Amino acid sequence: IDLLNILNPSKEDKLVDFGCGTGILAIESAKVCNKVYAVDISKDYWKGMALSRMYNMLKPKGKLYIKDVVISEQNSLTNIQSFINNQAALGGNFLKEDAEIHFKEEFSTYDWIIEELLNRTGFKITSKKVELGLIAEYLCTKK
Repeated sequence: IDLLNILNPSKEDKLVDFGCGTGILAIESAKVCNKVYAVDISKDYWKGMALSRMYNMLKPKGKLYIKDVVISEQNSLTNIQSFINNQAALGGNFLKEDAEIHFKEEFSTYDWIIEELLNRTGFKITSKKVELGLIAEYLCTKK
């Protein structure tokens, strides 16, 4: 790894790899450094934090409504491509490219992840509606 050669760590060094992704740098650094911290902030982590804060703001039996890009696991690639094609038909290259960028850079959440986040936060999903296998609406109640 070129970066490891540039940093040239020793046994006395501690290394923090922010945004470690697959952890290659952290793994290789652990062979040389005294201690290695690998940190990769998940966008799902921040969604969980936001849900927790909203839960704490709501009164008992309070309602939470979410409408977002949430990917159904079944036929996910087909659904994404269909959505991109539909956006192109509606708005040409501008909407097509916007949709492509969204799926390349936004890291939308799978339905089973957001539903587990809602459940673990303390929400009960009272209704769920999914359009095109990608756009989900959730109505939730604070337990």
